[in-house]
Amino acid sequence: MASRFLRQKVINGAGGLEPTPWMAVVVAAQACVPVLALGLRWYRGWREILLYPQRFLVQENWQGEDGVVHQGEEWHIGEAWEQGLLILSWSEIDPDGEQPESHGLNVVIHEFAHKIDAANGHADGYPPLHRDMNTPEWTKVFTHHYNNLVREVEAGHETDIDPYAATHPAEFFAVLSEYFFCDPPWLASRYPDLYQLLCRFYQQEPYTPRH
Repeated sequence: MASRFLRQKVINGAGGLEPTPWMAVVVAAQACVPVLALGLRWYRGWREILLYPQRFLVQENWQGEDGVVHQGEEWHIGEAWEQGLLILSWSEIDPDGEQPESHGLNVVIHEFAHKIDAANGHADGYPPLHRDMNTPEWTKVFTHHYNNLVREVEAGHETDIDPYAATHPAEFFAVLSEYFFCDPPWLASRYPDLYQLLCRFYQQEPYTPRH
């Protein structure tokens, strides 16, 4: 699947980085994990992956509580455009590099989850569900946990889910997808309803509890 992925996508360098075949294989292998059962058709409609050596600056616009739109720059480790390219920081992926201690985090899976989410037009935390899945159930469960996380973050509480997931439903889905593939025992034990829905969506069961 990774070989077919690399025939369909082009990986270009930025910021002085020249991607090697090894780098391409590492990205492709991780990108294929979420679609092992779904197929590469979920990545149709775009072609380019841009690889930076380190974190990269992105121009951000945000609206304050007073309604005024502000501008500024922010460091990113990945970014997925709904109708375009996908950007990654190699320093966050390099298996030979020094990675910070993290709990179930993977930037490649995160950004490709955004692409899966956007397969029905927009990354909004509601990817196109399979015919045998119950849309009201998905909405109820994900909305419940997302709203709980937002309340905890706004109250200044420490959260077991990365607080970045509270910034938008799309980020919640992407962060939960990271936990699903990178730390499924934790997700299955702490949030079994979310874990079961993701099993049904991704058509994989990365963790089977021992009885």
